[in-house]
Amino acid sequence: MNRLSRKISIVWVLIFFLYPTGTCCATAETGAVSSLQTTASHLASSVSSSATVVTTSVSPEDKHLVILVQDAHCNLPVQRAIMHIVKTVNEKLTDDGTVATPLVMQEGGMYGAVDTSILKEGKSAEELDGFLADELKAGRIGAAEFLHAKFGEFDFAGIEDPELYEKNYEAFMQLSRHEEDIVQFISTVREKFEAIRALISSDAFQEVYSLIEKARDPDGPREGYLTKMALLVHQYSIPLDAYPVLRSLFETMDNLAATDGIALRDELERLQAEASFQLPEKAEGFALGKALANSSVSLEMYPALYRYRELMRTVETTDAAALVAEKDALEDELLLRVAATDDERDLVTALRAWNILEKLLQFQLTREEYDYYTASTANQKEALVTTVMRFIQSYYVSYILPPWFDTVYAAAQTFYTIVNDRDRVLAGNIARLMKANNVPVAIAVTGGFHSDSIKDALRKQGMGVLVLQPSVERIDRDSMKKYSSVMRDMAPVS
Repeated sequence: MNRLSRKISIVWVLIFFLYPTGTCCATAETGAVSSLQTTASHLASSVSSSATVVTTSVSPEDKHLVILVQDAHCNLPVQRAIMHIVKTVNEKLTDDGTVATPLVMQEGGMYGAVDTSILKEGKSAEELDGFLADELKAGRIGAAEFLHAKFGEFDFAGIEDPELYEKNYEAFMQLSRHEEDIVQFISTVREKFEAIRALISSDAFQEVYSLIEKARDPDGPREGYLTKMALLVHQYSIPLDAYPVLRSLFETMDNLAATDGIALRDELERLQAEASFQLPEKAEGFALGKALANSSVSLEMYPALYRYRELMRTVETTDAAALVAEKDALEDELLLRVAATDDERDLVTALRAWNILEKLLQFQLTREEYDYYTASTANQKEALVTTVMRFIQSYYVSYILPPWFDTVYAAAQTFYTIVNDRDRVLAGNIARLMKANNVPVAIAVTGGFHSDSIKDALRKQGMGVLVLQPSVERIDRDSMKKYSSVMRDMAPVS
């Protein structure tokens, strides 16, 4: 249940269609530069190979700085990136004398010091290495636990309230006990939607719908999605005033298409020969653009490469959360534009409700979807179910909800209702631990889903925040299964 997992799987507009990776835009507070603002900048630069700055929110009067690292639970590539971030930041903080002993705080651990010595009991150094590697791969420990158990070079603390965490955990277990039922229910509803769509949809509607569904499938083909979407936007005369992020990406695509490929290749060969420029392993797309941006080589004599680098920087600073929201909204608008009958329009409305309901039952809501859902009234929340069922029953009269549904739906609502309370407590405990340990700068590792809410709560307490998103080349498709298994089999970290 975290936004980073969602970003990694859904910001495919950047990851898969054009470039090997995607990032979020960094925002910063302006004004006189303080020592903590300088520290935040230096730390961000030191981990640029393993993390992207999501937000820098530090003002001159701040006395504390929290390095908020977005976690994707049980996702091995992310855990490895977090290890590099934690080690690098802690080394920088101790080397420059900012702290004597670094402090790393972890979501999921109960408030106070976390004892990892139990992981080392009865094991030689070699046995410990293998054991910790296996535990990390299985998702039973995270990056910070691994580092603390292996090296113990920092203070390690949990930031959870036991009572509140237990309520959240119990709500999770309510859904987990019905995991197979939920999977079957989702499969059945999807099949019915597909059958209805095939029955009532025109060829034009089918074309747009199929494009969107293939792109939403984590394992589906995505090549050409942006190009096709841009053509559909033009075909149906959809103004992009309400979609500034997508408009910028479409313009970037046009500019990339206009780039002289031959000149680009020739300049790249010349740059390698004249300036000893080292090509990245994947010398294309974002990897090439990032290598050019990080290089100290001047591109004044290489106009095509300079243009290419600047276009890639446009992509690099794209706000991933805004991109996802705009993409979903544009897809809905396109479907409604192409819908020629009341049946097709009813299908779009029902699918929109089902999209929220399905994600709710699988802990996959994005922060934006969660905010929309939690802002809804009780009647509006029930309307999600009513909208889906009324539509399906208009074609399958005898279909009814399974007997366990009400209990599971209530548990899912409880789970998400507790999230905001947890975020406020997590932020408060981060502040308490930093003051108790007398450290001006510390790391907190929390699920990416929580980072915006925690950041806002910390800012209200007068603490600066640097939010980092671990950079990964690939994702662990089994991370959610691992997370569910770990939550079922293990007690909370204490």
